[in-house]
Amino acid sequence: MPSDITGPRAKAVQVALILRSAILRGDYPPGEVLPSQRQLAARYHVSEATINRAFAALAAERLVTTGSGQRTLVAALAAYTVTITLRHPRRRYGAKSNVSEPAVSGLQIKQSADFVTWSMNVRAPDPARSAVTGFGVINMLASATELASAEISVSPVA
Repeated sequence: MPSDITGPRAKAVQVALILRSAILRGDYPPGEVLPSQRQLAARYHVSEATINRAFAALAAERLVTTGSGQRTLVAALAAYTVTITLRHPRRRYGAKSNVSEPAVSGLQIKQSADFVTWSMNVRAPDPARSAVTGFGVINMLASATELASAEISVSPVA
């Protein structure tokens, strides 16, 4: 992977986002050891301290764990179906389905006269994280202001 670490964001944030996307796409499957801090620092032309901060951010999201000998392992991710229903008496929502979030697949949109329901599969370490990811996707897809109600449900994918 070439170095794409430029721009106004902190380098650790950029590295964490690159690694997060790779993990959620399945480039690094659960249980796999990530490249060492030294290897990643050389790959992205940043310091090992920057990589350490990126690993800390991924650990906070529970996407990685530190194993024996300070190896960083990809955590197990489960698949959850997140269903979100937004209700508003006077508004039709745009039914966009273009999602670039690597953790989300299988987005389905159903719309009636006064509500829209989004259903999607989300890969995440736990149901709460999958709900947060799902709601973040919906915020991107529909600027849903002045809602009458919003309902969210999360269930494991069978």
